[in-house]
Amino acid sequence: MLVNYQDYECEVRLSHFDCNKRPALCLYEADNGMPFCRATVNVPELELADDEMILDESNCPGIAEALAGAGVVSKPIRQVNYGFCKAPVVQLLWDGERAD
Repeated sequence: MLVNYQDYECEVRLSHFDCNKRPALCLYEADNGMPFCRATVNVPELELADDEMILDESNCPGIAEALAGAGVVSKPIRQVNYGFCKAPVVQLLWDGERAD
């Protein structure tokens, strides 16, 4: 799946956090495959549904809008606090298959 984020065309890759198998999203530059950003954060002590994830808006401003606009995730369902950050929780809508 390709998404335009911060004027870069990026490939979205779905993986999972090792410690609890929650879904994780990373973006890679489409033209060279270099890592661009990790779009999600893992906060194990927060309750989430199996298809929910926390987006890292503090390090990746605008990531929720970009991923929702591409149909990868829903619009934010709610906000959560972790550390000194506030982050949106979204539902994963994309199954990880290429749809380019």
